[in-house]
Amino acid sequence: MEELIYRMFSGKKRAESEHERLIYKNTLDLVDSHNIFFEEDTLVPHDVKMADRVFDAAVNLLEEVGIYCMDTGRTLELDKAEIRRSLQNACPEFTMGYGAETTTVSFRHVMDERVPMICGGPDAVPITEDMFIPVHRSYSKINLVDSIAPASFHSMDIERHKFKGTPLAMLDAHKAVKSIKEACRLEGRGGICCFTPPFIDDPKAAISIANPEFMGLGDIQEIYPLTDLKVNLNEISRAIHHQSIGSYYNSASILIMGGITTAVPEQFAIEMTAEILKNKVLYRSQMSSIHPNHLQSPASRSPEVLWASFITSMAISRNTRYIHGTVINNFSGPCTESMMYETAVQAIGSTVCGSDYLSGPVSNAGNELNHSGGLDALFMAKIAELATALSLDDANYLCTEIYQKYKGEKPEFGKPFEECYNLKTIEPSEEYYTIYEQAMGQVYDLLA
Repeated sequence: MEELIYRMFSGKKRAESEHERLIYKNTLDLVDSHNIFFEEDTLVPHDVKMADRVFDAAVNLLEEVGIYCMDTGRTLELDKAEIRRSLQNACPEFTMGYGAETTTVSFRHVMDERVPMICGGPDAVPITEDMFIPVHRSYSKINLVDSIAPASFHSMDIERHKFKGTPLAMLDAHKAVKSIKEACRLEGRGGICCFTPPFIDDPKAAISIANPEFMGLGDIQEIYPLTDLKVNLNEISRAIHHQSIGSYYNSASILIMGGITTAVPEQFAIEMTAEILKNKVLYRSQMSSIHPNHLQSPASRSPEVLWASFITSMAISRNTRYIHGTVINNFSGPCTESMMYETAVQAIGSTVCGSDYLSGPVSNAGNELNHSGGLDALFMAKIAELATALSLDDANYLCTEIYQKYKGEKPEFGKPFEECYNLKTIEPSEEYYTIYEQAMGQVYDLLA
């Protein structure tokens, strides 16, 4: 790590715009030279050799373009041997959580019969302080949820955003983590692994919660890397801190197709794969998650993004032993069939193509206050279990058929948590559970 930091200060000077242009040009060239192509009638790729070519193209991209340091304006150059040595040191499994809630996340292969680790939770959906504990209780009470993907803590104080980066941000971080832990304790799962709440992006606040009073060594700390093969020194500082205290940490990359570096799904698959490799080489994180989206809509509504996400998982699973996961991100909201179907397509494709864990599912693209509910995580877990018995062709058929149920349809807005759940018992409403059963039945009918 120390030597890499020195290279961020001594590498080739380059404008950020030039770095972005190089990614765009090189990925286009790599698409052609590696014969990578998206078939419009295919959601789940069946050509595993193409996934290998995506991986090779991603390694080439990292070597040809390097990683741009925003703080120094210089490029950290990497060679293929360095990239592959780092990947050889990937840990194929480790345990998380505490006591009876200890669980293991393991590297999975394409069409692996084991169910991915289920990281259930709002996953960055903004939740108000009064609903924060009830919402997280709705996830922690589901036994198939192995770990918790927390919400963003939303203060009703409209002036609160002005205090980002101040000690108030640290106090909010402490309050959020304690509330999540209390929610798990109330459901008898005080030892379940919790990921860092996603709104904690201030380095001081993030480091302050990495202690046993808040999040211990059985929890997963997170860093949020810049995309487009960029880095800043604050991210590196967080990684160094987590390494020094022995914490496991996840690199969570939010990637957008249709931006300044990717115009087509083939480019997007190469860049997503390269970002995962960057997370291992640069941050030395034990795991990496991708949160793929289109500039105009979440992943669930874009066949191009779905394909790119799935072939990225396949590329990583076939060519490394590095643990990676996928954030399930939907356009529709809780208590709707369309959100269930959006979840199903992503969970099936990601599971079959080798994702080691599934996170979420996110509702309403993460934009609606208190729109979250644990029953959607149960649905995600059940669908992932079903997908472990599928071939790639079967998964593509099933995903294509389910996709037709919401393709071109206006997303269903859904309902806030207090209308989806009984706030006293933290049990789903009869309407919510009926929708869950109907959606599950529709999926099973397609398999008959």
